[in-house]
Amino acid sequence: MTKLKSAGFAAIGLLLCASGANAANHKGDTSLGPKAGYISKNKSVLAGLVFQHSFSDHFRLSPEISYAFRSNSLDAFIIDVNAHVPFAFQGGKAGFYPLAGITFNSWNLHTPPAPDNADVSTHANRWGLNFGAGLELRCTESLKLTVEGRYCLVKDYGNAQISAGIAFVF
Repeated sequence: MTKLKSAGFAAIGLLLCASGANAANHKGDTSLGPKAGYISKNKSVLAGLVFQHSFSDHFRLSPEISYAFRSNSLDAFIIDVNAHVPFAFQGGKAGFYPLAGITFNSWNLHTPPAPDNADVSTHANRWGLNFGAGLELRCTESLKLTVEGRYCLVKDYGNAQISAGIAFVF
Protein backbone atom coordinates (compact mmCIF):
# COMPACT_ATOMS: atom_id res chain seq x y z
CA MET A 1 0.00 0.00 0.00
CA THR A 2 2.97 2.32 0.68
CA LYS A 3 4.17 1.91 -2.91
CA LEU A 4 0.66 2.74 -4.18
CA LYS A 5 0.59 5.93 -2.08
CA SER A 6 4.06 6.91 -3.32
CA ALA A 7 3.02 6.36 -6.93
CA GLY A 8 -0.13 8.42 -6.36
CA PHE A 9 1.82 11.34 -4.90
CA ALA A 10 4.31 11.15 -7.76
CA ALA A 11 1.46 11.23 -10.29
CA ILE A 12 -0.11 14.24 -8.59
CA GLY A 13 3.27 15.99 -8.59
CA LEU A 14 3.68 15.38 -12.31
CA LEU A 15 0.19 16.68 -12.90
CA LEU A 16 0.88 19.89 -11.00
CA CYS A 17 3.98 20.45 -13.14
CA ALA A 18 2.05 20.22 -16.39
CA SER A 19 2.09 23.54 -18.18
CA GLY A 20 0.37 24.71 -21.30
CA ALA A 21 -1.87 21.65 -21.55
CA ASN A 22 -5.65 22.05 -21.60
CA ALA A 23 -7.74 19.58 -19.58
CA ALA A 24 -11.00 20.93 -20.89
CA ASN A 25 -13.12 18.14 -22.30
CA HIS A 26 -13.93 18.60 -25.99
CA LYS A 27 -16.58 16.95 -28.10
CA GLY A 28 -15.06 13.98 -29.90
CA ASP A 29 -12.14 13.43 -27.48
CA THR A 30 -11.41 9.73 -27.08
CA SER A 31 -8.92 8.22 -24.67
CA LEU A 32 -7.61 4.78 -23.71
CA GLY A 33 -5.31 3.70 -20.91
CA PRO A 34 -4.60 1.54 -17.88
CA LYS A 35 -5.62 2.18 -14.28
CA ALA A 36 -4.54 0.69 -10.96
CA GLY A 37 -5.83 1.10 -7.45
CA TYR A 38 -7.36 -0.38 -4.33
CA ILE A 39 -10.70 -2.13 -3.79
CA SER A 40 -12.14 -2.37 -0.28
CA LYS A 41 -14.22 -5.57 -0.52
CA ASN A 42 -11.23 -7.90 -0.41
CA LYS A 43 -8.60 -5.26 0.49
CA SER A 44 -6.74 -5.90 -2.73
CA VAL A 45 -5.14 -4.35 -5.79
CA LEU A 46 -7.42 -3.43 -8.68
CA ALA A 47 -6.11 -3.15 -12.25
CA GLY A 48 -7.93 -2.40 -15.45
CA LEU A 49 -8.33 -0.70 -18.79
CA VAL A 50 -10.42 2.45 -19.36
CA PHE A 51 -11.89 3.77 -22.62
CA GLN A 52 -13.57 7.21 -22.72
CA HIS A 53 -15.47 9.02 -25.46
CA SER A 54 -16.81 12.58 -25.18
CA PHE A 55 -20.18 13.17 -26.82
CA SER A 56 -20.12 16.87 -25.84
CA ASP A 57 -17.99 19.27 -23.80
CA HIS A 58 -19.83 18.23 -20.61
CA PHE A 59 -20.76 14.56 -21.18
CA ARG A 60 -18.70 11.45 -21.84
CA LEU A 61 -19.12 7.69 -21.46
CA SER A 62 -16.43 5.57 -19.87
CA PRO A 63 -16.63 1.77 -20.28
CA GLU A 64 -14.06 -0.03 -18.13
CA ILE A 65 -12.91 -3.56 -17.47
CA SER A 66 -11.06 -4.41 -14.23
CA TYR A 67 -9.76 -7.29 -12.18
CA ALA A 68 -9.57 -7.33 -8.37
CA PHE A 69 -6.68 -9.60 -7.47
CA ARG A 70 -7.24 -12.47 -5.05
CA SER A 71 -7.02 -11.61 -1.38
CA ASN A 72 -8.98 -12.96 1.59
CA SER A 73 -10.18 -15.84 -0.67
CA LEU A 74 -11.95 -13.39 -3.03
CA ASP A 75 -11.19 -12.07 -6.51
CA ALA A 76 -13.40 -10.40 -9.09
CA PHE A 77 -13.87 -9.52 -12.72
CA ILE A 78 -15.63 -6.14 -13.04
CA ILE A 79 -17.24 -4.37 -16.00
CA ASP A 80 -18.42 -0.75 -15.62
CA VAL A 81 -20.12 1.77 -17.89
CA ASN A 82 -20.04 5.22 -16.30
CA ALA A 83 -21.22 8.65 -17.39
CA HIS A 84 -18.90 11.56 -16.56
CA VAL A 85 -19.87 15.22 -16.42
CA PRO A 86 -16.46 16.98 -16.67
CA PHE A 87 -15.73 20.59 -15.69
CA ALA A 88 -12.40 22.32 -16.31
CA PHE A 89 -10.76 24.64 -13.78
CA GLN A 90 -7.38 26.29 -13.12
CA GLY A 91 -7.38 27.81 -16.58
CA GLY A 92 -8.20 24.49 -18.24
CA LYS A 93 -5.12 22.62 -16.92
CA ALA A 94 -7.18 20.45 -14.56
CA GLY A 95 -10.66 19.00 -14.54
CA PHE A 96 -13.18 17.57 -12.09
CA TYR A 97 -15.92 15.11 -12.96
CA PRO A 98 -18.74 13.51 -11.00
CA LEU A 99 -19.63 10.04 -12.27
CA ALA A 100 -22.55 7.62 -12.15
CA GLY A 101 -23.10 4.34 -13.93
CA ILE A 102 -23.83 0.64 -13.91
CA THR A 103 -21.54 -2.20 -12.93
CA PHE A 104 -21.40 -5.96 -13.37
CA ASN A 105 -19.31 -7.80 -10.77
CA SER A 106 -18.37 -11.47 -10.96
CA TRP A 107 -16.91 -12.37 -7.55
CA ASN A 108 -15.15 -15.68 -6.95
CA LEU A 109 -15.05 -17.12 -3.45
CA HIS A 110 -12.25 -19.65 -3.19
CA THR A 111 -12.65 -22.32 -0.56
CA PRO A 112 -9.69 -24.05 1.08
CA PRO A 113 -8.25 -26.90 -1.02
CA ALA A 114 -10.02 -30.22 -0.68
CA PRO A 115 -8.02 -33.35 0.20
CA ASP A 116 -7.48 -33.95 -3.52
CA ASN A 117 -5.95 -30.40 -3.81
CA ALA A 118 -8.73 -29.18 -6.10
CA ASP A 119 -9.26 -25.40 -5.86
CA VAL A 120 -13.02 -25.01 -5.59
CA SER A 121 -14.59 -21.62 -6.21
CA THR A 122 -18.11 -20.28 -6.04
CA HIS A 123 -19.21 -17.45 -8.34
CA ALA A 124 -21.51 -14.60 -7.42
CA ASN A 125 -22.57 -12.51 -10.43
CA ARG A 126 -24.20 -9.20 -9.49
CA TRP A 127 -25.43 -6.02 -11.21
CA GLY A 128 -25.16 -2.72 -9.37
CA LEU A 129 -24.65 1.03 -9.49
CA ASN A 130 -21.55 3.24 -9.29
CA PHE A 131 -21.22 6.79 -8.06
CA GLY A 132 -18.17 8.89 -7.33
CA ALA A 133 -15.88 11.61 -8.66
CA GLY A 134 -12.50 12.11 -10.25
CA LEU A 135 -9.78 14.60 -11.06
CA GLU A 136 -7.82 14.71 -14.29
CA LEU A 137 -4.79 16.65 -15.37
CA ARG A 138 -3.54 17.05 -18.89
CA CYS A 139 0.23 16.65 -19.13
CA THR A 140 0.09 17.31 -22.87
CA GLU A 141 -2.69 17.55 -25.42
CA SER A 142 -2.48 13.77 -25.91
CA LEU A 143 -1.69 12.51 -22.38
CA LYS A 144 -3.74 12.80 -19.20
CA LEU A 145 -3.49 11.49 -15.65
CA THR A 146 -6.53 10.71 -13.51
CA VAL A 147 -7.33 10.00 -9.87
CA GLU A 148 -10.78 8.60 -9.12
CA GLY A 149 -12.85 7.43 -6.17
CA ARG A 150 -16.16 5.61 -6.35
CA TYR A 151 -18.55 3.45 -4.40
CA CYS A 152 -20.20 0.44 -6.04
CA LEU A 153 -23.61 -0.53 -4.72
CA VAL A 154 -23.74 -4.29 -5.32
CA LYS A 155 -25.83 -6.72 -3.26
CA ASP A 156 -23.59 -8.52 -0.75
CA TYR A 157 -20.45 -7.19 -2.50
CA GLY A 158 -20.58 -3.39 -2.10
CA ASN A 159 -17.13 -1.84 -2.31
CA ALA A 160 -15.17 1.39 -2.47
CA GLN A 161 -12.52 1.87 -5.13
CA ILE A 162 -9.67 4.36 -5.41
CA SER A 163 -7.63 4.35 -8.60
CA ALA A 164 -5.11 6.30 -10.63
CA GLY A 165 -4.64 6.06 -14.35
CA ILE A 166 -2.85 7.36 -17.38
CA ALA A 167 -4.52 7.69 -20.77
CA PHE A 168 -3.56 8.51 -24.33
CA VAL A 169 -6.01 11.02 -25.85
CA PHE A 170 -6.59 10.70 -29.59
